[in-house]
Amino acid sequence: MVLLMSLFDTSPKHDPKLLFSREKELADLVKYIQEKRWTILIGPRRVGKTSLAKCAIKQSGHQPIILDARENTNFTDNLLQNLTPNSNFQVTGNITVPNMPYISIGASYSKQVLKKTLDNILEGRKKTVLLLDEAQWFSNRRTLTMMLAHLYDYHYDTVTPIITGSAVGVLKSILEPDNKSPLFG
Repeated sequence: MVLLMSLFDTSPKHDPKLLFSREKELADLVKYIQEKRWTILIGPRRVGKTSLAKCAIKQSGHQPIILDARENTNFTDNLLQNLTPNSNFQVTGNITVPNMPYISIGASYSKQVLKKTLDNILEGRKKTVLLLDEAQWFSNRRTLTMMLAHLYDYHYDTVTPIITGSAVGVLKSILEPDNKSPLFG
């Protein structure tokens, strides 16, 4: 009876046993995670992109960082809140992480701020998957691409992104960056 009810449950799945008819996609995505390959899952709404990603992360044994752009469209704010869930944030135009310099919300990108904040938070993390769910809703795609470029340059061995979205046109800036994008090349 539980299995039958799971067939008709439309909520995102976390357990690979409840993910039906996606065995090949799940195996491929787990393999990509193990190989540290960045992956973008694109498809129409409600086809199971988030469920597939969450199940693959669980099956891979990697530590998840899940950023849902529907909950917070500011990528930097969302990332830092998820990286430091037990910290007390003061949001007054800036995010303050205890014992670390601030990183501006939605402001300009600074390598110095990233080196002192993001890199310190990620130091010592192993086997992490950064799931950017519904990435088309992140409000500042320039900041998003800067952060992804930084993660690639400095955390390639430890952080593997999976990006999901249904708006192909919006995600095109990540898939096919122009020569001014930090992800170009």
